[in-house]
Order: sequence, then structure tokens, then C-alpha cells
Amino acid sequence: MQTHINEDGIDCPNPNIIFDGSIKDYLTSITQRYGGGVEGHEFVLRYGRLWQPAALPANIRRGMPKECYSNAAQLAFSRPDLIYIEGFARCKAGPSTPFEHAWCADADGKVVDPTWTSGTEYFGVPFRTAFVREFTHKTNSWTVIAVWKMEALLALPPGKFLHP
Repeated sequence: MQTHINEDGIDCPNPNIIFDGSIKDYLTSITQRYGGGVEGHEFVLRYGRLWQPAALPANIRRGMPKECYSNAAQLAFSRPDLIYIEGFARCKAGPSTPFEHAWCADADGKVVDPTWTSGTEYFGVPFRTAFVREFTHKTNSWTVIAVWKMEALLALPPGKFLHP
């Protein structure tokens, strides 16, 4: 996917590739177009939900650009009051293609994004922190939702990985 650097210095999907609709509509469109062969998209559509964009709280430091998975996981590991989430987000207002992303949220569903300053829409799966810690350690990768991991993830009962 082509990307560009936006006004916040964030590597975002190409603004010339437009999707005018919600992230949920985007995921539905992709899974229908490819006949259910896009497992990560299907997984997020099945277990994800909308999260409320919010400014980063003053007591949380911004992480490294382009390191959303490690930024969010490490924040969730250090803050038991936050929920780790993976899914899709938009990094600019208006029609654009949603981007795979990770962030945290508080108990009220407000996004705590240690990577982006410009997120406008977030749709993702809330994971249990203990599961994220174990799964990322076992797979030696910060991401939970990845094509090469989907078989192992889908074999688990949702109660094992979903945050309540």
C-alpha cells in the first residue's frame, strides 16, 4: 500500500486511495470482495467495536513513530487500567483508507493512542493484557492479529483472548 507522511509526521495510507464509509463498512466490503479470505479483517469485524477518539492524556508519553504495536503493548503492560486493542484506524479526517493499527483505551472506551496524534476513527478488538503478553512473547512479535498467527488465534475460545 502506498503511504505518505501527514502533517503529524505519521506514515498514513495514500490520500488518493479513498474509502468513503465507516471502518466497519470497509472491513465488510473487503471480506465480501475476497470471499472471506482475509482472515485478519474478518477477525476484527467479528470481535471488534468502535472506540472513541481522544487526546493523549498529559501523563502518558508518546511512543516511537511507526511502532504502534510495541507502543500500545508496552503501555498496556505498564498500565493495568488500560486495554490493549488491535484493529484499523484512520489517521486523518474525511474519506480515506483505514490503516492497520494498535492502541489502548480506558474503561470508558476512550482511545489512548501512544503513536498517532491525528486518529479520527478507531475500530478494533480488545485483548486481555495477560494474553497479549504471553502471545507476543511466544511468537516473538508485537502483533497479535497477523496472517501467519490467525490459525493459532482462531483455535482459541474467545474468552481466552477477548477483554471482557
